Amino acid sequence: MGKIVTPSDFELQPYFIPGAVSVNSGEGANLDLDKLIDELEVRFLEDALGKVQADEFYSALDDLGAADQKWQDLFNGKDEYGGIKRVFVPFLFTEWIRNNEIRLSNSGAHRPKVKGSWTADFNQHFVEAWSRFLSLYQNVSSDSWGRYFDLGADGYDPKTLKEFIEETDGIDDQFFRLYEQQNQLGF
Repeated sequence: MGKIVTPSDFELQPYFIPGAVSVNSGEGANLDLDKLIDELEVRFLEDALGKVQADEFYSALDDLGAADQKWQDLFNGKDEYGGIKRVFVPFLFTEWIRNNEIRLSNSGAHRPKVKGSWTADFNQHFVEAWSRFLSLYQNVSSDSWGRYFDLGADGYDPKTLKEFIEETDGIDDQFFRLYEQQNQLGF
């Protein structure tokens, strides 16, 4: 089965995940990240396309060159729409932060800490990545300070995944799930 993203998509900022790809020869990949990618791709696609269309898209990923044009356009992008990877990477990154940088316990939420080290606050990074995801997914296009993300070279806002699905013949938009904004307090 094809994939939308791979761990190598998280080697650079702003979505850098330390150890996303092992740099030492003979070591395996980051199995936790691979597992998260597999789980979240299915959820993400089902939220955007519904189960049946998500399965069709996954089948198309195996041989994208021979797939229907609508699936090629969904993956690669078309016109102002930049492709599904551009939307999915910030989504997966926020889930990585949520799953790996914040731990829940009986005494509340905390971040893991190794003796003799300090832990940076990932909250702002999470909110910025989530806002960027929303701006590309469903047209919530600003962060908490009102700045707009991803203006094109000629100053236009790119087409969102929601707009692409609504405008593409052959892709049903009735299953599209909307997400909520989140702020620094987790609301």
